[in-house]
Order: sequence, then C-alpha cells, then structure tokens
Amino acid sequence: MRAQWTYLRVLRLSVRILYRLSLVTLLGTNKGIKVQVR
Repeated sequence: MRAQWTYLRVLRLSVRILYRLSLVTLLGTNKGIKVQVR
C-alpha cells in the first residue's frame, strides 16, 4: 500500500510539472505569434 501511495504521489507531481510546462510553452507560443503579427 505504501509503495502504491508513493507512486501516486510521484504521478501527481509529474502531472503538475507537465501541466506547468505546457502552460509556459503555450504562453511562449502565443507571445511569439503576437510578435510575428506585429
């Protein structure tokens, strides 16, 4: 049970990191597009 809990915890952390990275990349691409348009 303990191993499973730790696994879930790691999975949650990885998901959060991935979400943050995707958000940053999306913002970066949006900024790049805006700059290109201007």
